[in-house]
Amino acid sequence: MFVDIYYVSNDMTSKCVLAGLRVAQELGGMTVTVQPPELYSMEKVILSYKGRNLCIVEPECVSSLEHEHNLRRAIEEIKNG
Repeated sequence: MFVDIYYVSNDMTSKCVLAGLRVAQELGGMTVTVQPPELYSMEKVILSYKGRNLCIVEPECVSSLEHEHNLRRAIEEIKNG
């Protein structure tokens, strides 16, 4: 399985991005991309698998452990279709 994880963030070293990198390394078969937000865009995470996108929008106050949990759950949801 190959999943793309796209972060829209101004901070490449944010706790959410680093948590996503940990999950990608542990599970394998994933790429992680960080892009700055466009004008009027908010920070978010987009998982993409075979053209199916799942957007996770999390405020900055979410802990990195909670983000990892949400990310793993979303990846399982994509895997199980």
